[in-house]
Amino acid sequence: MVKLMRILLLPVVASTCLTIAAHAADNGSYRFDYESALHSPIVTPVLDPAIRIVLDEHDLPEYAYRSDPDDYKRSSKFSGFFNSPNVEPAATKCMEAFASVLTAMQEDARNHEYNVIFLHSDGSADGKKQFSCQQGFASNDVKVIAEFVETTDLANKIAANPPEAIKPPPRKRFSTVVTFSIAEVMHDPDVDTQLHSTLTLQWGSRNVPAYSKRRGPDEFNARAWMKQSTDDTCKTAFVSTMKDMMESARNDGYNAIVRIHSSLDNQPAPDESLFECDVERDYVLVSLTGVAATLK
Repeated sequence: MVKLMRILLLPVVASTCLTIAAHAADNGSYRFDYESALHSPIVTPVLDPAIRIVLDEHDLPEYAYRSDPDDYKRSSKFSGFFNSPNVEPAATKCMEAFASVLTAMQEDARNHEYNVIFLHSDGSADGKKQFSCQQGFASNDVKVIAEFVETTDLANKIAANPPEAIKPPPRKRFSTVVTFSIAEVMHDPDVDTQLHSTLTLQWGSRNVPAYSKRRGPDEFNARAWMKQSTDDTCKTAFVSTMKDMMESARNDGYNAIVRIHSSLDNQPAPDESLFECDVERDYVLVSLTGVAATLK
């Protein structure tokens, strides 16, 4: 049996309280209306105005790319019980967990160049989309399924002016790094044999081919133990990184990897024609970032 409760969230700073509609279920979970939750004083501070939140398929703007659905789960430690007389802390913890979900989603949206998040609903009441908050032994858990969307306008802007993430930034080469020409390494007969594939590989921010679907940018890295010369060990790590990136793209049905560039510590290499190899005492590390894509 489902019953409707009105749960008052009491914000610390705000002078007015916000009423959140919570629908109780027999399994210890509650469903909250997205619209009310998105206006909660706990949630609004984490919202990024550059990223649009959409609750209905019909409200999606014209888009160039749309991700597959993905689920996000976050928890907020709980010290009370939904059935106790003091129910406000439970609702507050649900909003905290929901805020954490949105924070993680928005970070992924920014990192992967999406500007719209389409939140899926696991129920509705009075025409309002909802999400669930599950009461656990020591926490309240919120799980939300969402899709990420890149609007046509943003895709056109990126095509005209590639984002800073794939442009050489104004940083110096790390002291422990040696660099190699990507073109020379890719034409090395041994490397060419190991990386031979039907996948199209495109490097850097220039002359990016048109694509209809994409995933990323995603970073891949690999270590190689220092059992040979530094140059050969760095090439081994480079090949291992590229193999992982290519296998991931193939497994997800893509036929290309574009905008590939070298990066270390999440910072792109100063020269996109080179890849960096971080040389430590016993091993080397190569890190590459690219976008898996389906070419038009």
